[in-house]
Amino acid sequence: MTISSFIFWALVTVLVCNYSYGKNGSAEESVLSSVYNYVTGKVRNMADYFVGLFSWILYTCLGIMLWLGICGCIIEYRWTILGILLFCLLYYHVVQEMEKRDLKGGENKEINNHYSYIIVGAGSAGCVLANRLSEDLGSSVLIVEAGGSENEHEMMHVPFMSGVLQGTKHDWDFRTAPQKFTCQDKKDKKCTWPRGRVLGGTSSIDYLQYIRGSRHDYDNWAREGADGWSYKDVLPYFIKSEDMQISSLRFSPYHGMGGPLSVSDGTATNLSDNVYRKGMEEIGYRVVDCNGMTQIGYCFGQETVKNGERWSTAKAFLRPAMNRPNLNVVTNAYVTKILIEHRKAVGITLVKNYETYHIKAEKEVIISAGSINAPKILMLSGIGPKEHLESLGVHQISSNNPHSSFLVLCTLLHPKSRGRIQLHSSDPFDPPRIDPNYLDHPYDMKMLLKGIKQLLKLANTTAFRSIGASPFDPYDENYFLYCKHFPYESDDYWRCRVALNFISMYHTTSTCRMGAADDKTAVVDPQLRVKGVSNLRVVDASVMRHVTSGNTNAPTIMIAEKAADMIRGIDSVKSIRERLQNYRKLLREMNKD
Repeated sequence: MTISSFIFWALVTVLVCNYSYGKNGSAEESVLSSVYNYVTGKVRNMADYFVGLFSWILYTCLGIMLWLGICGCIIEYRWTILGILLFCLLYYHVVQEMEKRDLKGGENKEINNHYSYIIVGAGSAGCVLANRLSEDLGSSVLIVEAGGSENEHEMMHVPFMSGVLQGTKHDWDFRTAPQKFTCQDKKDKKCTWPRGRVLGGTSSIDYLQYIRGSRHDYDNWAREGADGWSYKDVLPYFIKSEDMQISSLRFSPYHGMGGPLSVSDGTATNLSDNVYRKGMEEIGYRVVDCNGMTQIGYCFGQETVKNGERWSTAKAFLRPAMNRPNLNVVTNAYVTKILIEHRKAVGITLVKNYETYHIKAEKEVIISAGSINAPKILMLSGIGPKEHLESLGVHQISSNNPHSSFLVLCTLLHPKSRGRIQLHSSDPFDPPRIDPNYLDHPYDMKMLLKGIKQLLKLANTTAFRSIGASPFDPYDENYFLYCKHFPYESDDYWRCRVALNFISMYHTTSTCRMGAADDKTAVVDPQLRVKGVSNLRVVDASVMRHVTSGNTNAPTIMIAEKAADMIRGIDSVKSIRERLQNYRKLLREMNKD
């Protein structure tokens, strides 16, 4: 082999290895692109640049040693041994470095003492806000998450493994106060309330359903004083986020393509079409797109899944933004209080690794801790009912009267029972006192019984009976001892059953509800600003006027998208809104014909 030939193939190897590192590495692709990435801000700081450059050099040496090892087979035996040994050592180092960087991403950089925006909670809303607010490189953004990375549990990426994740360290694992009418078979009559304590929040442990809710939900919000939150106002933000993967819906005016959030077909069995659809048609329901014109009918599932993996807001929104120089993602950090001076939010206090930090916000503090922890943090900071706070030794700064509504079972979309979130103590590490007050209002049980009768009717259709289904209760024997004194299928029997094995869908909302300035039940105004305290907003499911007609993950993402525009003072959905207006105009003209 000639020297020139050796040099030629060595250079080819260098280029191949450089390309390979760029395809598999986290930020840097080559020497030139490493410099470019640092200058343009894609690499966070000079230290990251040198780490990337060093890893690239090692990766290149790996390729050269591999080539020398191959040449050694031709030139001399000892070269082969040397090449193989160096190859193995360098390969191990580079792979370990790449895996470490891919797992960590942009998490846990050094915490500065001030930022433009501070976001508390990296859940369904917080991840969206972190992405959108950090698009402005002139603003620095800190997002704080009490849990860890979504990459720490391999089952978190597998759809419908939520049951495995509940009760782990990635779940807040809340317990309610003892209930009068439900959870009677549970220990101390306390219901479990799983909530995500991880990047992505509950979107990392939920059942993936993408349901926006009814147009009437949002129009009702607007009628009750939440100006700017009607269906026509919020629809463009749903479309903006979405990357529709269902072929029959990709060009629907109600859906979007190219957004960060992948929405895929949730159909997992041919029973969905051969049995479920036909059964629903037998009792008078047609097939609809439940995120389209109407929700009344049978809808094939739509889920936040991409390429067979869970597509949480951490994956869709936060991970793509993590390498921005103006975004710091701090995990395993517990926010204990909002710092308020002269009725103005100026920062937060957080605890990480047993060390306390006081961090200032130059523009705003944004609470996206969810419908349970958001009111808890507000109350710990002196924002809440005076009598309750003073009984725990918390000085009140601003008064509000938070309420909450709850989605109970798949057949009860709009319950009238109201619960309450309160503090157990002034200790920020104590869980809040949660009393959902399930089925306190007689209307709720009445509607559940109506829904159960519809399900029994569905089970008795030809389509369902064709596969051996029947309206008889397969779990009757399990509850025979408890409910045997009631005639089967009577209202009293089903009341007994509901009281024993009641299941919540955990779609808690409205604990920091929005409303007009004179609305005494509202915690935030329609711009999601906390009443009585400046520079403080709440952006998550807790601000909903009422629970929406379905799963709450999609509406929470929409709320964060809209809030990001309000905070930045921009209109990112102008083109989508104009397209929808043209579509409505076309429909009106078609109806005239």
